[in-house]
Amino acid sequence: MINNYSFIFLNRLVVLKNNTSVYDQFFYQGINIIRGDNGTGKSTIMDLIYYGLGAELSEWTAEPLSCDKVFLEVSCNTGIYTLSREIEQTGKSPMLICEGDYLSSTKTETQWLKYINRRSDERHSYSQQLFDMMNLPQHKNNDSANLTMHQILRLMYLDQITAPTKILRYDTNYDNANIRQAIGEYLLGLDDLDIHELRQQLIELERDFAKIDGELKAIYKLLSKGQQDFTADKLHAEILAVESEIYQSLQKKKKLDLKQKKNLMICKKNKLNLY
Repeated sequence: MINNYSFIFLNRLVVLKNNTSVYDQFFYQGINIIRGDNGTGKSTIMDLIYYGLGAELSEWTAEPLSCDKVFLEVSCNTGIYTLSREIEQTGKSPMLICEGDYLSSTKTETQWLKYINRRSDERHSYSQQLFDMMNLPQHKNNDSANLTMHQILRLMYLDQITAPTKILRYDTNYDNANIRQAIGEYLLGLDDLDIHELRQQLIELERDFAKIDGELKAIYKLLSKGQQDFTADKLHAEILAVESEIYQSLQKKKKLDLKQKKNLMICKKNKLNLY
């Protein structure tokens, strides 16, 4: 993942099952080719890299889901780090980050810092932390304008069965034209999210306008329905008429309740006389 100012290189991928390494592969700067026959696990490796870098992955195959953890040693603008995530069905597990290479990270337990997938007032999300490590700009005070690693990585992921017209990995939560445009402009260095923030604000304002416009149309429809000469005095008169109907209905109810009470008393008296 590279633009003019930021980069992250994958140096090593390690997958653990029952605290034992079941896959350990070094990568090198430049082009790395993962080859093999169909069904040998190429897509599984890509999924593990995709997930280890911070994407949300919920459609696992059986093989990676049977494993416990994935470790990625990466180089970026601010140094070498090791990333770790537990493999969970939800695909939203926290990320542990340790400064240093994978070998040194296995010798310490105190240097690991934990980041959740969504930011809070107390702590960065792992997307924010990774963006800081790559010196990527972000709007830390605006959730709607802030891109995540999951959104960025969707642009980078293309498997062998994806149609050429589908550049982004399909995701129903994020697959819209506005996000696609924001990711492209962001990675090309054309926007530091200021334009994206304005777009998000415009979407919210248009949504609010549509709601108010719908309410006004409903009111206009009600007021204009057979009431072309509708005035405040006429509205007040109708309110008084309705209030009069309500009062009359309450009086009728009171009379019926009183009559029912009298009938009940008569029935009780007649019952006592029988004895």
